[in-house]
Amino acid sequence: MSCSLIACLTVATGLRTRLEQVTRPSGCLQRGVPGFRVKVVSSYLADLMRQYVGGDAHHLRQRFPRVVLRDIDTFRGFLDGYVDGDGFRHKRWAGRTVVRANVPFLAELATVIGARFTPRPRGASALAITDRWQARGTFAPESHPLQLVESTWTE
Repeated sequence: MSCSLIACLTVATGLRTRLEQVTRPSGCLQRGVPGFRVKVVSSYLADLMRQYVGGDAHHLRQRFPRVVLRDIDTFRGFLDGYVDGDGFRHKRWAGRTVVRANVPFLAELATVIGARFTPRPRGASALAITDRWQARGTFAPESHPLQLVESTWTE
């Protein structure tokens, strides 16, 4: 995060922003990871982000963010971050598992990585992701506009 991002948010939204140093737990690394957060409290910005990634405020209605399918590097970064938040790396085989109650989200992710997925009838379902998922050749890049419906440039 740079100070210019903070300044741009302030100019674009009129909201006060501040940069905070934070530590987030990492399931993959099994320790806290230092990082930064730009603190802005705004439902307007949250709505714009949901528009960009195709989400919903309710976690069980969030759709798979197809914008991450722009290219393989973007998708791998998304997958790493997603597993770090909602999953774990296996110690006995080369793969990871994500656990989530949002079955449509997991079903769409399974299609992208070419995995079989059988949801549980109740509660959270799990999707296993082998480290060799790319060899299946199921990833297909998609073109998604990055321009938000409501956006303007700021100096």
